[in-house]
Amino acid sequence: MKRLFGILPVAMAALSMMISCSGGDGGYRAPIFKQEARLDFEILGDEFFGSPSNIVATDNYLLVSGYTRNGGPTFFVFDKNGNPVRSGINSGRGPGETISGYINMFVDDDTVQYNDVQTGWRLAFSLEEFLKDGTLEIQMEALDLPGWCTYAMRTPKGDEIRLISRSGKKDLDMPQRTIQLESEGATYEYTEPAIEDREIAFFASLQRSIVYSPDGTRMVVSGVPGFILEIFNLEGGIQRKTIKRFLPPAVTLENGSYTQNDEYVFGGGNLCTTEKYIYSAYDGERTAKEFRASGMNCLLYDKIAVFDWDGNPKYLYKSDYRIMSLSVENDTTVYACLETEDGKHFVGKASLKL
Repeated sequence: MKRLFGILPVAMAALSMMISCSGGDGGYRAPIFKQEARLDFEILGDEFFGSPSNIVATDNYLLVSGYTRNGGPTFFVFDKNGNPVRSGINSGRGPGETISGYINMFVDDDTVQYNDVQTGWRLAFSLEEFLKDGTLEIQMEALDLPGWCTYAMRTPKGDEIRLISRSGKKDLDMPQRTIQLESEGATYEYTEPAIEDREIAFFASLQRSIVYSPDGTRMVVSGVPGFILEIFNLEGGIQRKTIKRFLPPAVTLENGSYTQNDEYVFGGGNLCTTEKYIYSAYDGERTAKEFRASGMNCLLYDKIAVFDWDGNPKYLYKSDYRIMSLSVENDTTVYACLETEDGKHFVGKASLKL
């Protein structure tokens, strides 16, 4: 299969046929980036045995959360050269363990939080204490979750964000998606959809990435199928500042799930932010037809797309790895959890030159 850097002509043709309006914000338009460059990752350390979900770069460490089999650890600390320092917080239902909290990891200075909506508990612990020998004290806090809540997180500002995602076929008099902000004793809600079709919107709200600006005053929401960026202001309430519909959710619904149509173009993955930019793992080239023709062995999401805080495309970097999660320092260095073509996982580092 021939790979091209940028949007394939066939994908562009497909997109032109799939322009469809959703709400009052116009049609879908694939992002056009002003500059493109290669991204040469340096592999740090040995293979990561598990499926990484998050990576956060601190001054001295790389913090990775992810799933490992048989009740193994879900939290891993590496030095900046990729050398393992310590691991812990096992998968399970016992004291100090988690079922799905590693998916929603949040780091605030020395405090690491796991927000586990499956068990309804927030786990919090000190990174400094974690790195010491001895018994780790883990703070347990019950999450006050409304019905249909699929996401709960404390922002860098200390506010609480919850995502309520109702079934596409039930409670039709209620909004499919509700985003709740609890700030300074007040609760605010945002219910305007990004996708009008309730069933497709339901899947998009379950398969999403939500990140915040470093100061906690802004939020970005994106999900699949399709590629839509929503940018919210969290000051004095919750307002959607911008919505950018880049790639349409070209799917067929059936039996409570969906199938990607042949012309479906894979879009964005996990997000991270700096004060200046929004970074997304990205594909933007390959169609579902190509992916199926490859025996589902095609390496998707091998790029990083960079947007400003108005959602405008800026830069595109292409690598030789699937980018599973990423953390950017000073808009110059990216650390990422990477997957190779043969399914191995590593931590990598690269310089952002644009």
